[in-house]
Amino acid sequence: MGIALIGLGAFVKSQYGSVFTITNNALTSAPVIVIIIGCIIFLIAFFGCCGAVRENYCMITAFSVFMGIILVLEIVAGILGYVYRADVQKVLGQSFDRALHNYVQNNETASARAFNFLQKSVKCCGSYNYTDWFDAHFSGNDSVPKSCCKTETNGCGIDIGKKVNPSATIYTQGCVYKLSQDVTNNLGIIGGVAIGIACVQ
Repeated sequence: MGIALIGLGAFVKSQYGSVFTITNNALTSAPVIVIIIGCIIFLIAFFGCCGAVRENYCMITAFSVFMGIILVLEIVAGILGYVYRADVQKVLGQSFDRALHNYVQNNETASARAFNFLQKSVKCCGSYNYTDWFDAHFSGNDSVPKSCCKTETNGCGIDIGKKVNPSATIYTQGCVYKLSQDVTNNLGIIGGVAIGIACVQ
């Protein structure tokens, strides 16, 4: 289980690295915490194996107690994650809006590069809608970065607000909504994996 959590934390860190760069808050530490928990579970499991091999009652009892505590913490974490899922969307929205407005001042920051990567990989544009870029006054009132374009070419996002059908050229759905949708779509899988881990434990 410990190795599985270490792998999960590493996967989330690599897959959503751009989101963590943009948010720059407590969300950033989530995959690191999962990796640390994985390491702790691995060490406890090793401790339990040693106890079983040596047939040491105290070590086996300590292992059982630790695993029981971890099981309770996993259940509590799962419930809290589900209850506060709306707050994650709020944090994402606030962080994306801040990054979006800072993008205008300096598009070479780590946050701006992460925003570009996110828009390209998730196929989204802006925080909640592509028109968020108009409020940020990015390169003119009706323009978006070329990372919003379905086919990236120089000037593909210029004066997009004046086009009759912008969705033919750019991604129009906001990144916050797209990411929230991805999480919602995967909640069943995440819940199933969590229940599976809890049952094995």
